Amino acid sequence: MSNAINIIDGFNGLASGVCLLILSGIMYVAYDVKDVEIFYCALVLFFGILGFFVCNFPLGKIFLGDGGAYFLGFILGMLLVLLTQRHTESVSAFFGLSIMVYPVWEVVFSIWRRKRLRRNATSPDDLHLHTLIFKISRHNVGTSSVILALHIPIVIFSIYFHAHTAMLLYGIIGFVGLYMLCYYALSKRL
Repeated sequence: MSNAINIIDGFNGLASGVCLLILSGIMYVAYDVKDVEIFYCALVLFFGILGFFVCNFPLGKIFLGDGGAYFLGFILGMLLVLLTQRHTESVSAFFGLSIMVYPVWEVVFSIWRRKRLRRNATSPDDLHLHTLIFKISRHNVGTSSVILALHIPIVIFSIYFHAHTAMLLYGIIGFVGLYMLCYYALSKRL
């Protein structure tokens, strides 16, 4: 999960905005299952990232960097593992994957795409969904806004069905399908 946040950290407000959405979901579910420790950890991190977000989006006065992105990915992963393992009866093990499906799928798809193109799976490229959107729009703020708007429905879906494994799996599959449709439609335009 650490690398997932780092991979999407390409445009002002994208990684921090996605983290804010994910933390909103973690806070809601932690509150729902009465896990005060996770709720307050997520709340403190939420406001820390919000302070950063205000300076990063839209003007990019400060940047997250690799260290910040890896740190946020690690903390999000840790909070999600703790939440799902402490409340196995009321939070599905797939809640974490569902709420983080965009950054996680970006990593999985990037590795698959690079292998298919016979490139090193760990080498950087400019073929991520957010870079395709940017190549078409040529607008940093618009790119982040589009991705965040696409991520909001899966976060809401994940929160609503946080205890229902089958629904979360359907949501993950649906998001991956929508991602692939958008990706191929955008790649055909370039």
